[in-house]
Amino acid sequence: MVELPELAAAPHPVRLRPDRAVVPPHRRPPERDLQRLPFVFTWHPSHQPQPEVIDPIEEFVETRRLWEEWVSRCEHQGRWREAVVRSLITLKALTYSPTDGPALQGTAML
Repeated sequence: MVELPELAAAPHPVRLRPDRAVVPPHRRPPERDLQRLPFVFTWHPSHQPQPEVIDPIEEFVETRRLWEEWVSRCEHQGRWREAVVRSLITLKALTYSPTDGPALQGTAML
């Protein structure tokens, strides 16, 4: 098992935490189960406490559920539905949630 240390980015701590032990490739059995290694990448200002530890699988499932619920509100059913949904997801992802304003000028790309 390899321990992943907490790293410092400027004065702020960064933590990369896998959800299971990390085994060096030369010691790893060839199993399908090891093709995925969920992890959590955490950053926080050094003067604030470390955020609570989360389960990456649970968070993935919940995030996917929220996005699928959000996309289901799109009423467009035409030929271009997939393109419309992808554009909506891109615009939503470029939105800064505290203000609902654009985080980037990405609309020119669409």
